[in-house]
Amino acid sequence: MEDAQQSLLLDSGAPTLYQVACIYALTSKQEPTDQFKALNLLAGALRTGFALEWIDTDTDLDPIRKLPEFVRQLPLPGLSPPVPPNLEIVDTRSTKLV
Repeated sequence: MEDAQQSLLLDSGAPTLYQVACIYALTSKQEPTDQFKALNLLAGALRTGFALEWIDTDTDLDPIRKLPEFVRQLPLPGLSPPVPPNLEIVDTRSTKLV
């Protein structure tokens, strides 16, 4: 677990958040409070759209998969991945070129 925590200190990018979330999901079998750490880290990764293609099949997440908090984080079928909160979406259709 120290290695996982150290990884987060060195890199807080979505891939690291996802990998450490998987570690905490697996350890939550023995340490139930780790499920909350896993869910928080997974939410951070998913906010960027990372791991959407793996979330349904990654067996590392099985220990937390049935939790209501896990299900609420999943994007609905057919919807785009969530937009990061600091990204501004601009509608360019109404912009006139001069």
